[in-house]
Amino acid sequence: MLSDKFVTKENILIAIQQANNTLSNPHFYELISRQQFDQTISDARYIANQLKSFFGMFEVNVREYRSTWFYRNVNAYVLSGDHLNIYINTYHNRTWQAMYETICHEIIHCVDVYDVNGDYGHGDNDPSGDENAAPNKIGRLAVKFIGESPRGVKTKIRRKFYWYLNPRNWF
Repeated sequence: MLSDKFVTKENILIAIQQANNTLSNPHFYELISRQQFDQTISDARYIANQLKSFFGMFEVNVREYRSTWFYRNVNAYVLSGDHLNIYINTYHNRTWQAMYETICHEIIHCVDVYDVNGDYGHGDNDPSGDENAAPNKIGRLAVKFIGESPRGVKTKIRRKFYWYLNPRNWF
């Protein structure tokens, strides 16, 4: 049995619900479409439209895992070729706002994996010089929408528990 001392289940649920609210808000997509992003040839309107279409078509699972070794410093990830799952590292005890920003960041990676015509990631995991890359900037923009809740929000992100993923089994 694993300890839940590093897991903030309620915080993750709140973060997911807020992400659903934000991703259902048309003003969020308008704000994205007015931005300029680094490390991509795709324009902001294209990225906003891809995100809106993706969110309307798919249900994304937010899965929890607790890293026990070298992925300890990673907050979350999306696997290449798997655009329907976001893996959040529960080793980190973070606020729901931080988890929310991470989910909004990672959903851009989901769209990027799905979109064969676009490329709007941030390269490697070295954060230097990535402030204006689409995932990072959109994650920060999403924070402006905390507390806004449009009417008729449908849940598109589900939460599942994977207490431990062994990355050695991925290859």
